Amino acid sequence: MNTRAQLKMFETIGVLIVFFILLAIGMSVYFFLQKTSYAKDIEHARQLEALALMQKMLYLPELDCNFLQTTQDNCIEKLKLEALRDLLQRDANAKQDYYPTFGRSAIKIVPVYPTGNDITLYQNTPQKYKQMFKTHTPIILKDTVNNINTFAYIEITSYIPEEYAREE
Repeated sequence: MNTRAQLKMFETIGVLIVFFILLAIGMSVYFFLQKTSYAKDIEHARQLEALALMQKMLYLPELDCNFLQTTQDNCIEKLKLEALRDLLQRDANAKQDYYPTFGRSAIKIVPVYPTGNDITLYQNTPQKYKQMFKTHTPIILKDTVNNINTFAYIEITSYIPEEYAREE
């Protein structure tokens, strides 16, 4: 009778061991899937941040094109752009003031037709970065002095520094 009870006990222990092994495998698969889903969510959030930065850039009152109290969409006035670029290059306090808006990014306006020189408005690139996102949006670069409209695009490069990447 004693051996029969021992057999039942070993059988129960065997079933429990198999159950816990299956539970551990299931949990590891679940956590792996959660980790990849989390990484995709972070990637998506960072891309949305890059697009939000683009929207901020397009609707800065410092750069907008006004004609008779009407603001034109996706239009940047060239004189205002050059004045803001010069201010950001020569005044460190101004660059500090725009840091909450632009963050760690590089903003460049590239004329397409008629061609011209690229204008780098803002440059704050970290020494080491894990990832970068480039966003392009077509705009009209309006030269009010010469009354010329130039087709151009804004290239915004957003950087994720390595110290932020380690926190994930």
